[in-house]
Amino acid sequence: VTQSYSWINGDEFATPKIWIGNMGGKMPLDKIHYDPETRETGGFLNVLSVDIRTEAHDVMSIVAGWASTVYMSQNALYITIQKWTGDIAISNDSGIVAAQEDSTKTTIYRIAVEGVRMAATAKGEVGGWLLNQFSMDENGPYLRVATTTSWMDMKNSVYVLGSDLSIVGVLKGIAPGERIYSARFVGDTLYLVTFRQVDPLFVIDLSAPSSPVVLGELEMPGFSSYLQPVDKNHLLGIGRENNNVKVSLYDVTDPMKPSEVSKFVVDADYSYSDAQWSHKAVLYDSDRGILVIPVSSYTYGVYWNCSQYQQGAYVFTISAENGISLKGVVTHSDVNYYMSNVMRSLYIGDHLYTVSYTQVKANNIDDLSDEGTLVYYAPPSINPGPIEVYATLAL
Repeated sequence: VTQSYSWINGDEFATPKIWIGNMGGKMPLDKIHYDPETRETGGFLNVLSVDIRTEAHDVMSIVAGWASTVYMSQNALYITIQKWTGDIAISNDSGIVAAQEDSTKTTIYRIAVEGVRMAATAKGEVGGWLLNQFSMDENGPYLRVATTTSWMDMKNSVYVLGSDLSIVGVLKGIAPGERIYSARFVGDTLYLVTFRQVDPLFVIDLSAPSSPVVLGELEMPGFSSYLQPVDKNHLLGIGRENNNVKVSLYDVTDPMKPSEVSKFVVDADYSYSDAQWSHKAVLYDSDRGILVIPVSSYTYGVYWNCSQYQQGAYVFTISAENGISLKGVVTHSDVNYYMSNVMRSLYIGDHLYTVSYTQVKANNIDDLSDEGTLVYYAPPSINPGPIEVYATLAL
């Protein structure tokens, strides 16, 4: 799925091109879809499916704006397009004279997928806007969607849509004055975190599609911007408390009384993690009971001069019985201090691999002892000198 600008020359649109080898041609017009209610037509949302064995393919394009979220199930691709159809405020020389609630809406397209063949089969609409792909979930014939409904007077809603994307159930008015920071659908349950000053974790029952209902709520300082199921009774949250990265373990055994049973907050003046906004930075394995996330932290000296900076992969052990504990930190700062940020982690067998801008490092997954390093980029240091190339890696 890609996006491209729709260059306009007078009354003519430059449509997307399809390239096969060195031969390029315009996309057939019957493969381009247009929603007449879309006010912004500044781009194309392009979908390409390819069978990598036979090179059979199909294409589709939607004239749309740039606020799109994509979610895919086993049999369908869902694409959303935001629409702003109202104005936030009306003003004159003396100031604001009227404030209109902005009427943000999101259109959802269902594209059925069978092999490489794609077909737009349904279109629906919900109020508000989606945070990310975790705000959508297909369960049987239903699509469940969580939205924040306004910027001026924030509220949140949960919609249940049928196979034709018509609304069959809705729960509105969740957490007035706050917006969604994370969502996770697990079976017939939605875990929803909103935030403004405190962190409410909502447990929402979706077992009756026509009547979603809030079962329980938990409030605490900070917020979780990513939720990870641990087992049927526990949930991990990754987010912030005050100025630092926070990892929480929630017990949802009683959905009417969720509780935070363990937490870890990075001990620093300020810290952040890519896991707060990208789930690809999260490594979690329930069988081993480990969580690995990259963390950058700052500790300040007198007059806010930065006295210490640390970046690395924080490795945690997670269990329902013992909660959250920090096993250790894997760092890459020995090659270049300013390009040492660990971005991704993975494991193969008993080996934990961490990847930064400069190297790939292998550690024993049990005791985190060093096992090997491949430096594929050695940039100049603060005091430039001879640069030694340790190795090259073809990507």
